[in-house]
Amino acid sequence: MNVQTDKDGRVLVEFELKPGNELAEAIVQNNEDNMPSALLELASLLHKANYQAHDEFRQPPNAWEPGLPHPSLSEED
Repeated sequence: MNVQTDKDGRVLVEFELKPGNELAEAIVQNNEDNMPSALLELASLLHKANYQAHDEFRQPPNAWEPGLPHPSLSEED
């Protein structure tokens, strides 16, 4: 984990994927009614970052251009 503060006082926290995901899981598993919303937001952001890091889908360029074959919208097509 790397923590930095910029000249405006904002804090930047960087996590490696695995430790960030482990922290998010620990926050969610130990969630209590009095847990600060900022901590829950951090867990949500860490989960989102982990998902995006592992999401390999990339839309092909010009996938929906007229005249190109398109994926079927139903199994009947």
